[in-house]
Parts: sequence; structure tokens; C-alpha cells
Amino acid sequence: MIASKTGLFRRKGGGGGHGGSSHGSSSSGKGGSSGGSKGSPAASKGAPKTFTTSRYSNSFSLGTSKGKSTATPYSTGGGKSSILSSGMFSGRLSGGGSRTSVYGSRVYGSGYPYGGYGYYVSDRPFPYVFIPVPIHRHYYGCDEYYDNVTSTDRPGGNLVSAIVQPSYDTSSVTYRLVGDNNSVSAVFAAVVANCSVANNTGSITAFTPSSDESGPWPLPEQVIQWYRASSFALTLDGYNNTAALASNQPSSNSSMNFTRLGDTALPANLNMTFLNCINYTTGASVPLTDPSSDKLTSGQIAGIVIGGIVSAFLLFLLGMVCADKCRARRQRKQNRQRILESDGDWDFPDEAPKPYRKGSVFGRMSKFPFARKMGYKPVVVEEKMEENAALIYAGGNK
Repeated sequence: MIASKTGLFRRKGGGGGHGGSSHGSSSSGKGGSSGGSKGSPAASKGAPKTFTTSRYSNSFSLGTSKGKSTATPYSTGGGKSSILSSGMFSGRLSGGGSRTSVYGSRVYGSGYPYGGYGYYVSDRPFPYVFIPVPIHRHYYGCDEYYDNVTSTDRPGGNLVSAIVQPSYDTSSVTYRLVGDNNSVSAVFAAVVANCSVANNTGSITAFTPSSDESGPWPLPEQVIQWYRASSFALTLDGYNNTAALASNQPSSNSSMNFTRLGDTALPANLNMTFLNCINYTTGASVPLTDPSSDKLTSGQIAGIVIGGIVSAFLLFLLGMVCADKCRARRQRKQNRQRILESDGDWDFPDEAPKPYRKGSVFGRMSKFPFARKMGYKPVVVEEKMEENAALIYAGGNK
């Protein structure tokens, strides 16, 4: 691993004018001005405006069985892992990886926040949803991530590589970014904006893993940093890490008594300020999946409010109906009792049976101002005391 720091290296220039010099540590320098959409991951992390206002800062669909999952440069990642329900990797655990664990090392298969067992990458889960880069044929069990894997199966699209060279001296050194098309395009735009990288047309080309050491670059031994559970890599042309040679890999995932060789040191004449800028910016910008949001949308909030109002109104009507029925039942009971206890002659009006209204609950609403505006009218039923009493006595209002 080049460095353990995972934050964005906010420097515009990345060592411009010092090609070939060696620097033991990076310099923070001046960062590009932030811009773009307010609250976007790139803008909130202080990415240069030239990046935040470009199309490469946008989210893109992953096209996996995780539903409408998306990935975004500078996203914090995280969220819950889930089981893939379809596709050639159905049944595997996927997702949940966050930005804090995005760095691996120079070892293929490094940087797994979970599921990083054994030496080989075959049959492993996908903590970041993206699948490992098959950097070389028959290398640490990566063939399953190349054979029969189409752009639809591979989140982010087909494999590509991008040439990364300092704009101040394009002939001094050549780095390469390797990964899926969408991720490489986004990271390349980020390092161009942040590290004085030459923005050459045609820098991004298709990548086909080689089956021997004479194949197209980059090769496994040229990788100086793996990211995102070996689904993205930074390589250096001319670097030869013998520990990463295909000929030095273990014979199986569970090889006994296998001791990996130590990594070969990086060339002493590298401009470490430029390299650190590339490394930090890659680690900060490589797209991660966007965790599902628990926040309600404006439409959902409006639906809840309207539903609450309608529910309250219906409860109000139900309460009025129940109160109406209880009041009528109570009055009928009182009238019936008075008739039974009297001979029909009442000395005082208060002793006579009380009439009750038969108007609907909607008619009773007319006493409320808002109901009158809505057109509700009272239902008036004229009842004579004697008729009501006779009806009750005859049992007609049971």
C-alpha cells in the first residue's frame, strides 16, 4: 500500500514542475475550488469545480440484481449487504463496503471488509458490489470474473484502462487506472481535475487480461495499489513486483506452507507528490454504491399528510354517528320508562317524553360553519309530543 491516508488530497498540480524528483511525503497545497450541486458527494468532499460540474461526477446505474442500485464518485458507500437474487453470481453476498476500507495493498485479493478468506478471489462475496478485475488469466482464481462475464453482468460496464501521466512531462512516468468503464472514466476525470494529469484524447482504452507475461499492459506485477476489494487498480509501467508474478502464486486457495514474497520497492526517482495525489484522489473518488436513503420523499410526505387529514375527518364522522345513536337510544329508553310509569297525563312539561331528531349526521353538521359552506343543510323533522309518545308506547322505536 502506498499510503494509509484515505482522504482527498486537495492539491491542484500534484507536483508539477518537479518530474523525476523524489519527495518523501505529500504536500497538501491548494485544492481546486468546490462547486457543482449543493450537497453532492463530490462537492461536499471539496472536489474541484471542474470535476463537480462534469458529467463524470454523476451517479450511474449498476444494472445488478440489487434493484435500482446506483454508484457515485466520492460517495461514502456503506449500507446493508444483501444476497444477489439473479445473474451468474446469484446467491453471493453483495454490498455494505464503505469508503473507510476502500484501500487494499499490492496483493491481489486485498482490501475486503468481509469475506476475504484464503488466497484466491474466486467464490468470494462482493463487498462493494463491483467484481474483481481479472488482471491476468489463471491468476488467483480470477477467471470466473472474465469468462462469460458481459457488460451487463459487470457493474459499471466492460473493463478498460486509462493512461495517467503528469501534464508537465508526459514522458517521465506512466501510471494506469484499471477497472470497469464507468469507474475508470470518473476517477480519470477526478485526477485530471485535481493532480495536473494530462487529459489526452484516447487515454481510456479497452483492457483484455493477458495469459502470459508478454501480454498487454498492465500486468499483475505492475500494480502498486488495489482498491475496492480488488475491483480497481493503479499500476506503474516498468515496475516489476516479483511477489505478484503469476508464477509465484499459490497452487490453490488453501495451499499449505505458502509464504508470499515481500513487495519490491518502488523506483527511487518517482515524484511522490504526484503519486500521492493520484493515490489519494483515486481512493477518495472511486465510485461506491449509494446506501438506500431512509428519508421520505416530498410525495411520500404529502401522501402522509393528506391521508392523516382524511383519516381524521372519517373518524370525526364516525364519532358523530356513534354519538347520535347513543343519544337516541338513551332518549328512547327514558321515554319508554316515563310512559310505563305514567298514565299519559303529565303535570309538568318536563315529565313528558322528549322527542328526538331523526336527521342524518350530515344534516347535523350544518351547525358547523365549514359544513354550511360545503352545502350541508339541516334535516328538520317536526314531531308532536303526543305522536312520539304514542309511537314509543306502541313499541315502534325499539
